[in-house]
Amino acid sequence: MGKDRQAAILGAVLGHAVGNALGATLTGAKKGSVKNAYKKVTDYVDPEKYLGKEKIYKWRKPGLYTVDVQQSLALIDTIVISKGFNPEVFAEKLVLLSKGAEFRFGVYRGADRRFETAVTNLKQKMKASEALTECDGNTAAVRSYPLGLYYPHDENKLMKASIEASILTSRNPVSVSAAAAVAFLTSRFMDMDEPHADIKESILAAADFCVRCESELKKEYLNSHDEKIDNIHIFSDCLKSLYTVFDQDFEEVTAHISEKAGSYSDSPVTRPTMSFAPASVIFSIYLAIKNGADFENAVTTAVNEGGDADGTAAITGALSGALNGIDAIPERWPAGLANRKQIKARAEALASGKWLKDRLDDLYEMEYGLTRREHEERLARMKKLGAIFPSAATPDKKQTSKKTPDKFDRKKFKKERERFEKMGFFTPPEYD
Repeated sequence: MGKDRQAAILGAVLGHAVGNALGATLTGAKKGSVKNAYKKVTDYVDPEKYLGKEKIYKWRKPGLYTVDVQQSLALIDTIVISKGFNPEVFAEKLVLLSKGAEFRFGVYRGADRRFETAVTNLKQKMKASEALTECDGNTAAVRSYPLGLYYPHDENKLMKASIEASILTSRNPVSVSAAAAVAFLTSRFMDMDEPHADIKESILAAADFCVRCESELKKEYLNSHDEKIDNIHIFSDCLKSLYTVFDQDFEEVTAHISEKAGSYSDSPVTRPTMSFAPASVIFSIYLAIKNGADFENAVTTAVNEGGDADGTAAITGALSGALNGIDAIPERWPAGLANRKQIKARAEALASGKWLKDRLDDLYEMEYGLTRREHEERLARMKKLGAIFPSAATPDKKQTSKKTPDKFDRKKFKKERERFEKMGFFTPPEYD
């Protein structure tokens, strides 16, 4: 008999969010830089310590999650409202969060250019088949875990949903297969009573699921002339190779993941936390399985490796959270997580399958308040240090704190403004 389903769902949703928030302030940092600045990160840290004046424009608010969690919350809302995955509704929510000219890209926090381009394509009513084909990153994988929570016992529906959720922003088989692997393992882990000795067999089961997903993608979703169609089993091959080295020393395994991923990449893969899916997603899978019941060590290992720390730690947290349940997450992490009440409420809505209207705030309204607070704090820190945006990152007039005509209807968000003044709802007291 499986463990309590709600505990697994809460563990996955909060595990994903705290992992992402822990890594958000360190994303892009080198492993050595993280070690020099903090020795070992075990809690939310202020990035000003290692960014300094030169890069303070990259500052992120400690305890606040990024675009990875924003996408997963949009996916949870879609699933609960639609009683299952609906690609049209999900696309609308991804586009909605990109609207508004006050910040760099709507209310998204930390979105990269490839994701921005993909969402812009959706905004322009482009077909999913015209979305980015070259994106081989982990964007689809880092948001896919809710599908595994909703379809734990129906692999056919899980596969279809994983593919259709992924191709909204990328048709690259590497990206799609990685998302399928995360969704599959989430569904598998939520039914495990506890981590056990043969848990590594899940790697082979996931690889088999990925092979079938890759074949389905080729058959039903890719054009025959697509340049990616002749080499669709990259991710499943890399995942299978993880099984062969799983019991070796940590350094040997991480080196193998990087080397194997690098053999399929046009660019050098120097560390397992690069956003290239065969590196970071497989590294996350390895950490969650290798650490078994130790949620904290799994996530902190991901965070301290630097690189794509928010994405890698988010996937690790979701998988380990589904495996171990909410009680395995150190209390200090949910306590320091911005917007934790709404994240938990959405997890509970997913578990019940019901839209809890009286408890759930509008997604865009909610994310706008969080993004505005972080943006204003970033500008205040820059002003205090006498720092300016570099030419490549200099925001135009639409990106400053000045109000613009293109903003959403203020009357509609009166309630949000009142909450913003208090901010206790959004941000833990220790960060006020």
